[in-house]
Amino acid sequence: MSVSTTTPTPTNATSESSENPREADRCWVSGFIPSVSYSGAIHECHIKDAIFSTPRERVDPSNTLRLRSDLHAMYDARMFHFAADGGVVWDNWISDNELARLGIRRDAAIDSLLMTPARKHYMEQRITRYESWLYARKIAIAAEEKKHRENVRIYGINGRPMPSPYMV
Repeated sequence: MSVSTTTPTPTNATSESSENPREADRCWVSGFIPSVSYSGAIHECHIKDAIFSTPRERVDPSNTLRLRSDLHAMYDARMFHFAADGGVVWDNWISDNELARLGIRRDAAIDSLLMTPARKHYMEQRITRYESWLYARKIAIAAEEKKHRENVRIYGINGRPMPSPYMV
């Protein structure tokens, strides 16, 4: 009587996990794969912000992507976003040296196999919200600058009143 020593292959394997068992824990932007099983290294994060999502969208696997923990914090802080095709769009003030320290190329992108139509849809929704947030931020900054100029005109630079141009 012989006993089979082969292990059965999982029937639910996806294209997101290849031969490497740790591939499912890979960061989709940097390609980082933790060398040990550490649950805090790779985060599942929402493409469309959870606060703006419906309950169904919050649990939809297509509304998630995998990022390294530091990149997740940068993503939530709007330091970068994704184009609808999965390309990473970095803020202009992030230098190439900064990206090199993070181990990321400026032209990083999510693998096209992972860019399902549903993920593209969620990314387009986030881009629309990001653009409206950016527009509102620019308006707020312009209002603050106008207020500052008005205060300088009225109160002077060091809080001392400016002399009137009509005084001789």
